[in-house]
Amino acid sequence: MPELQYVNSILRKKVCLIDDFTLIPEMVEKMYETRSVENRMGLVENSLDWIFNLLTIYPLNYDEEGHSCTFVNAEILQSEGEIIMEEGCLSFPNMRVQIKWPESIML
Repeated sequence: MPELQYVNSILRKKVCLIDDFTLIPEMVEKMYETRSVENRMGLVENSLDWIFNLLTIYPLNYDEEGHSCTFVNAEILQSEGEIIMEEGCLSFPNMRVQIKWPESIML
């Protein structure tokens, strides 16, 4: 699925909580396919023109076994430390910047 570019207003909308889980398997499958084709570490659903609280990640650098994770209605409950990492986003093509993130989070 093509990702939206930064000029699309949906990328500035607040995501909605998911209360109907029947479409989750199909949505997650499309997200994993898109992430795999683009060789991405993660993908949020609003990049694909959806406004739901849904996130998929593939923490290859941090999970030696290469487990993928899907988060539905995720909320950060606690964070600790700081780490600076280079980040990129296909919604902002050819742009990479240093971003300060929490070193760990609890969802």
